[in-house]
Amino acid sequence: MRTSALISACGLAIAAGALSACRPEPAAAPSVLVGAVDPPLAAPPRRIVPATTAAAEYVAALVGPERIAALPEQVDGFATRDFRVPPFDTLPRFPRYLAESLLELQPDLVVTFAWQNQDTTAVLRREKVSVLVLRSGIDYASVRETLEILGRTLDVEAKAAEITAGLDARVARLRERAAKRPARRALVYTNDGTGGWAAGKGTTAGGLLELVGLVNAGAQDGIVEHQPVDMERVLRIDPDLFVCGAPSEAEGGSATKSLLLSAAPLASLAAVREQRILVIPSILLSADSPAILDAAETLEAELLRVFPDRR
Repeated sequence: MRTSALISACGLAIAAGALSACRPEPAAAPSVLVGAVDPPLAAPPRRIVPATTAAAEYVAALVGPERIAALPEQVDGFATRDFRVPPFDTLPRFPRYLAESLLELQPDLVVTFAWQNQDTTAVLRREKVSVLVLRSGIDYASVRETLEILGRTLDVEAKAAEITAGLDARVARLRERAAKRPARRALVYTNDGTGGWAAGKGTTAGGLLELVGLVNAGAQDGIVEHQPVDMERVLRIDPDLFVCGAPSEAEGGSATKSLLLSAAPLASLAAVREQRILVIPSILLSADSPAILDAAETLEAELLRVFPDRR
């Protein structure tokens, strides 16, 4: 659920790496079949076009580049894997989810999400291009479901089952370790100096917290999806710790962490005084594909760094 088209609408969330979670998923219109291929495929697809970064991460985990017709150009900036190196570096890129540019690619299957332009989806289907509309991955269960759907659709069920089994094992280990730690309240927070946002119920970030045994303090306070929060509300929430994102090392550190440590109104918070601020790469904080497990393991490592004697 990461795409540059969201930059203007979700600027603050993007700065923190909450690209996927800042976008509420609308209820699908009656004409949009979620989880089913429409029109049905006559044979396993050979010219697949994943229309989002997350879709590309799923598809590339299941099939090779010989079955992919093109990738969204956003994969080169927002993906959790490097599509700029072989074997996916030579695939064509397209800029936006527009029917005209997608039809030029002659796909036999387009993989998209319910939040993308439904008019484009409708045009593709009228032109007899099969489209698979998926639900956004806000927790591990939805990631698992998507792998099952794609495995069946792409005729790679054994591969999907193999990946799922590996992920299941990693989840089990994460939860086993989490059960031995206190259930601390974490606020996934973004603030680049122009205002704060927090992740609540129904977000990828919330699913990430659950994997490492953290309680979503934003959801506890009634936040749904991503909502703006002022410092007064942050003070009232008073989390045990903060989770925030940072861009790649070349772009500098976490603007949100710097603000938390310098904002006078927040100086009384124990999480700020004791620097209980967990920072992970922005692209992992927004991971809504199998990479959510990479994100969870990275977050766990940060948690153990901040609480080294209380594992």
